Amino acid sequence: MIYTMIQKQKYDGEDYSCKECHPCIITNRRFKRFWKWYRNLVPEAKEYTEKTEEMFDELLESVKKEQSDERDNEMKGNIGKLLG
Repeated sequence: MIYTMIQKQKYDGEDYSCKECHPCIITNRRFKRFWKWYRNLVPEAKEYTEKTEEMFDELLESVKKEQSDERDNEMKGNIGKLLG
């Protein structure tokens, strides 16, 4: 992937899909299960970056919080970031 400023600006100054800026890290089992499920659901999804896993972890953290409108909105935002 050729890294350009246009791609970088696409995400408010940070290109979360850039594998040079956000290389894949060693993933945990929960993320691996999620990615397997997601790839079956969305076959076009071929790759992910460390940001994908970070956003997944953020979603898991918000799920642990006590149920409230604030938590629900946070979860919606995290799901939106994760699935883009």
